[in-house]
Amino acid sequence: MLDPSTEGVAASADVTLVGYSPLLSGAYTRTDRPLPVEYATPESGERLSALRSVADGVGLDAGQVVLAWMSQRPTPVLPIAGVSRPDHVRSAWQAVTQALPDHAIARLDTGRA
Repeated sequence: MLDPSTEGVAASADVTLVGYSPLLSGAYTRTDRPLPVEYATPESGERLSALRSVADGVGLDAGQVVLAWMSQRPTPVLPIAGVSRPDHVRSAWQAVTQALPDHAIARLDTGRA
């Protein structure tokens, strides 16, 4: 999980951040895959609601929105997404090449539904 101090150090040192396993093994899109305990915080429900609302609004699935958001942040995070099928590659490519509207990024940044 990216915290503000790590992000600040990386930005001040001009270091590119890399996100390993950003899709949390499908937890954003599959109901049979709960969030890992490290990510299950009191704010998780509202943040997931905001994520799903943005996904519905932009025509992507929640995992794609995560990838798009990572690549469009003020301090971008390059996602390393493990894929097992060609359609996963196409989906990830669509995500990182689609621009999210400013209001969607702001909503994801605040994590409020």
